[in-house]
Amino acid sequence: MPELPEACTIASQLNEAVVGARIVSVELGQPKCLNLEPQVWEERIVGQRITGVVSHGKWIRFTLERDYWYVSLGMGGELLLLDEGDELPEKRQAVVRLDDGRKLCIHFWWFGYLHLVDMADPEAHAMTATLGPDVMSDAFDLDFLTQLLQGSRAGVKNILLDQKRLAGIGNMYSHDILWTAGIHPLRAANTLSEEEIKALYASIRDRFEKAIALGGSYWEVDIHGQHGGYDKSHMQIGYRSEHPCPRCGGPIEEIRTGSRSAFVCPICQPLE
Repeated sequence: MPELPEACTIASQLNEAVVGARIVSVELGQPKCLNLEPQVWEERIVGQRITGVVSHGKWIRFTLERDYWYVSLGMGGELLLLDEGDELPEKRQAVVRLDDGRKLCIHFWWFGYLHLVDMADPEAHAMTATLGPDVMSDAFDLDFLTQLLQGSRAGVKNILLDQKRLAGIGNMYSHDILWTAGIHPLRAANTLSEEEIKALYASIRDRFEKAIALGGSYWEVDIHGQHGGYDKSHMQIGYRSEHPCPRCGGPIEEIRTGSRSAFVCPICQPLE
């Protein structure tokens, strides 16, 4: 599932590659991924020029001339930039053609979203208007994280994964983020000390800086179809059940945290 590093990689590449291009036609193969009727969606987007592309958490946002075009790859998928003569993939939900002959081809593995939102009223799009701060943005600082955690009895991992509180962290990166900080995922947030919160903040930033530098996860692809460089060799305890902890040598355990799995070292991450 694409998380912040993957969305950031794709948005950065697109911002360099397609800004200034005008959308001349679209092909829509899955209306349920849209927030408008297909004909309305097509009529609104065609003719608009792309003026910028950024990411917020797991979302990618194209700034057009009148609208924002939000893309979420959901549980996984591809947003590929193809040259004029490139063959389209067999599986695709949408193709957006540009005036220079290139095309943006979008495919979702399970679910995803292609939403157009009036630039004059972005708050009308509840799915992005209610997102918490992007954890790599200036809005996410140590004071924000401290207030967020000290004011909640929820488990730390549940808070990290709640996109309405913090945008960008998903299950895959959460294992090593918490292990690096020495915090058990089920710890009540308001039991963390100031030093533990500082360690958690530093761990989030450090883990994502490394993943972004590597182009995101190996299990996802960028706009050119290239896999990211962040693979299992970069993981400390994530998906390494029964392996020795890199810090203490004790066995890594897989536990359940709600509907998800979590990987922990019970020695380095005691549940106090």
